[in-house]
Amino acid sequence: MNDDRNQKTQSVAITGMGIVSPLGCDVASHWEGITAGRCAIGPIDLFDTSRHRTHLGGQVHDFESRVPAQARSIRYLSRSDLFALIAAAEALAQAGCPQTHYRPERIAVVVGAGVGGMLLAERFVSRYLRSQAGSLCPSGGKANPLDLVSYSPNYSTDVLAHFFGLHGERATLATACSSSSMAIGWGYDLVRSGRVDCALVGGTDTLCELTYAGFNSLRSVDPEPCRPFDARRNGLSLGEGAGFLVLERAEDARGRRRGVDLLVLGYAIRTECHHMTAPDPAGKGAAAVMKAALRNGGLVASDVGYINAHGTATPQNDIAEAAAIVDVFANRLEACSTEAKIPPLSSTKSQIGHALGAAGALEAVTTACALRHQVLPPTIHHEQTDPRCPLDVVPNKARPASFSVALSNSFAFGGNNCALVLGKSECKK
Repeated sequence: MNDDRNQKTQSVAITGMGIVSPLGCDVASHWEGITAGRCAIGPIDLFDTSRHRTHLGGQVHDFESRVPAQARSIRYLSRSDLFALIAAAEALAQAGCPQTHYRPERIAVVVGAGVGGMLLAERFVSRYLRSQAGSLCPSGGKANPLDLVSYSPNYSTDVLAHFFGLHGERATLATACSSSSMAIGWGYDLVRSGRVDCALVGGTDTLCELTYAGFNSLRSVDPEPCRPFDARRNGLSLGEGAGFLVLERAEDARGRRRGVDLLVLGYAIRTECHHMTAPDPAGKGAAAVMKAALRNGGLVASDVGYINAHGTATPQNDIAEAAAIVDVFANRLEACSTEAKIPPLSSTKSQIGHALGAAGALEAVTTACALRHQVLPPTIHHEQTDPRCPLDVVPNKARPASFSVALSNSFAFGGNNCALVLGKSECKK
């Protein structure tokens, strides 16, 4: 392991990215949909929504052809596992297959998880109960115990490690909406410290009726596509997908002739401990984690040019996050002699919904693309800014910009908050 002095000098590069989102099953398709301002929130057909007050979500369609050929015949892989395989395969390929360069035991796999194979488990329970009642389910299928193999959220992590032959440290994090952001932070620490040479990090999660019913019972879901930071917002839209990054020390990546244009500059985790589901209205917890992430990266607020907001479109969360952003960047406004503004921000969830355990990874990929292409993603469905959220949310249309550092926020139930700091390679001092 590197000593502390050496650890502080290590830059951690993003050498590959992969994604499965409602906008597309590769980075190029997802980013094209983001910049076009396309909304992928629509009717759900994975389960019956007729009993719920809402019927929409960010569902992934037409992904089956993207599943690696060797995995298509494996009966017991869940939807979550398949998403993970597609996104991880793209990330590793984009990184130039680092598993052929580094020793397998020096490549970590860290995954943020949500419901795992719950959708398959729900099918098993439904079919089992119908069979006990002497009737068949509509499709005529029988309850198959193989539907329970992938039930555990950590199963996707094991599938990735096995499928790609990655034998290093392995971890699954389940902290609700911040799971995959925390996974990226964990992988950053592993690479930067020298405990591993490379890390496959990200998250995967899928829609299921248990989650859908739960958020409906909380009345926190909007019957229409969500409208983050809009005065008329009425709740979130649920979604699904997977996102993965390949992390390596920048000098190692260059040593194997990989281009290095994106870095993870820092991150932080803080537990707010305010309420089980609601944030501190003043945004103190969210502000603390953003400030800590910047300190971890050796940066100050004035370095930040864009924020990918948590932006759930629930009344409490948007107000708290807005207050936190004003808090973090207040000193920037006071210190600048020329007119300055709080950095523009946007909510990816307005286009693809809230993917819960995978949300942070999907948004990290989006933020990395924004840095690479120097384009600010939009917040769509925006008509009237809430006066309690007096921020530039890049309303409805993507915008060209020049910036080298970006924040990506993930705030979870129970106050499990995480902020990632990403940047272009030339911004690292």
